[in-house]
Amino acid sequence: MRKTPDAGWEVAAPEDSQFDLTLLAIDEPRTLQPPPQALQATHYLCMLRYDYPFDRPGATFGVRRRVEGPSSWPLAADDDAVPHKVGVAELRSALDLLRSHYGQDFERQLVTPEVPPAQDGYCFAFGSCQFPAGMMDRELANASYRALGERFPGGAKLPTRLLLLGDQVYTDATYGLLDPVRLDDRYRAPYEALTARDGPLGQLPQDVLRVLRRTPDDHEIQDDWEPGRSGALDGKYRRGVAAYWRYQRGEKETFLDEAPAAAGGPPALKRIWFTEEERPQARPGWRLFMADSRTARQFRDEKTVRSALILGEDQTVDLMRWLLGGPRDDLKVVTSAAMLLPRTREHVDEPLHLDNWQGYPASLYSLLVLLCENEMRNVVFLSGDAHLACSATITVTHPASGKSCTFHSHHAPPLYAPYPFANASRHDFLRQDTFDFEWEHEGSVRYYRCTVDAQFPDATRQGYGLLHAAPGTAGWDLRYEVASSAGDSAAGG
Repeated sequence: MRKTPDAGWEVAAPEDSQFDLTLLAIDEPRTLQPPPQALQATHYLCMLRYDYPFDRPGATFGVRRRVEGPSSWPLAADDDAVPHKVGVAELRSALDLLRSHYGQDFERQLVTPEVPPAQDGYCFAFGSCQFPAGMMDRELANASYRALGERFPGGAKLPTRLLLLGDQVYTDATYGLLDPVRLDDRYRAPYEALTARDGPLGQLPQDVLRVLRRTPDDHEIQDDWEPGRSGALDGKYRRGVAAYWRYQRGEKETFLDEAPAAAGGPPALKRIWFTEEERPQARPGWRLFMADSRTARQFRDEKTVRSALILGEDQTVDLMRWLLGGPRDDLKVVTSAAMLLPRTREHVDEPLHLDNWQGYPASLYSLLVLLCENEMRNVVFLSGDAHLACSATITVTHPASGKSCTFHSHHAPPLYAPYPFANASRHDFLRQDTFDFEWEHEGSVRYYRCTVDAQFPDATRQGYGLLHAAPGTAGWDLRYEVASSAGDSAAGG
């Protein structure tokens, strides 16, 4: 498609063009390539044609019918009886119908051919925790996504990535009181509400969805889920992870092996964590590691709490290798649903009671040691889950050798969290904190010190976080911004 001064949007192809239609199975994602006839197109629009009789008889019904309407497409149950081509005139009729249907929101349905490269810097939008709307609060529930759509309307105005870090849906929205009994409803209906036209994702332009990346947290499964002692998977876990793959990643296969894992965790699964990168030739680029801090975590009890890993063994190794690999000057962005730092005041020395990285000392300390020993630069951690905007500057030192590393940990506010009892408070965290820990490194026990300086831009704010990053003369210039659902913003660290 292309936009003309007089006629508005039009089909960008010769009048006698015939476009091939791609046969799609219902609810089966496919990647479609732009048609070769549309060489003059500046934008694209995906349209579906449903081929079935108007009264939807059984599959054995094979009589061809025609439905009078804007396109007069032939409809039939027999695939061979349906022409898999469409002309410009038919597309124009369908286009007029869509413009009438969407009104002023029509242009939000268009997609540009490619994401334009960043010129002056990068912007990573990130958020988590979208509680579903009730009967009276739909406008409030959609406000953060609507603000995102207004800030990034598409085309040249796109974030580098939109990172959703868990609790995109709440399969336990009433915390077990009135949740659906049938698991099919529990792990299907929330996603249908999320993607509906009047739902949260319906507030975003189609262009923004192209840079959307997602990892799950507990509410995709069940509140505060973690693996049981035996490593066996219950029905809620299976349904929740399968629903995540289907609705958030567009894939069906979830489990690779039904046998329990050797480390006492769940059976071998497809790896939810993944990496991306962009490295321009003329300057340093960025690298992204989206960690799965929920489904890969290991079982904990009084005996194993000091050794259990929040990312599991395989993912922990992958993250360590990823941090050590690649150019040193690249920006390294690590996301996890669980907050890395600051530490909580309550249960500060009782990790078994905590759900974040602090509750898995082996994972937290080994990561801090790796960063310190390699004096890593340009590392940023992004997280969600706690329903509280937070920005922390962290310095880890090894006093004996003088090695040190300073990095940042930014936490997004909730996209929508209407219940105060479920939200963290700034008073729950140690704003100025210094703690020492020991770690066996290369055969000897070493002592490290970690200093945390945390800020809370606005404890009552709902919205999303923005990490602005631009390469500078002495590393990366980084700025954290908290954007609210009302469209305003507050400066972070």
